[in-house]
Amino acid sequence: MVKVYLDTCCYNRPFDDLDQHILGYEAVAIEYIEEMIKQEKINLVHSFILQYEIDNNPSYYKRKRIAGVVECAVEFVSEEYAEAIDLISVPIMATGVKQKDAYHVASALYTHCDFFITTDKRLLKYKTDDIIITSPIKFFDYWRDDNESGYE
Repeated sequence: MVKVYLDTCCYNRPFDDLDQHILGYEAVAIEYIEEMIKQEKINLVHSFILQYEIDNNPSYYKRKRIAGVVECAVEFVSEEYAEAIDLISVPIMATGVKQKDAYHVASALYTHCDFFITTDKRLLKYKTDDIIITSPIKFFDYWRDDNESGYE
């Protein structure tokens, strides 16, 4: 089954001002991805850095909603693995990616995720052969319910 890591910005997208069409489309795509996670059609990976960002979200409602998704995670990268995540993140940061973002990507790489999904335009520019980094909308170019792309 396909394994994904959702960047923090994905969990927050449904709360953004959706008057801009692309943001609305991303929010719908993310909500559909979250539903597939809850239905166990996609495996979700969660991490200590993601949990740190969730815990520091000032909105109780947002934290509660996001917790309802991440509790479905099949794998958690705990702080026990922080040293390994730090090592993986060094070459990522060398390309200009910020430290927290590099930790997210490193967590996805450490757990051998198939996809790293983000709405961060700068992070979408980072390229590696080890994982597919994509937007929530473009994720569906790779994965479909009918599995015609070969991913499950």
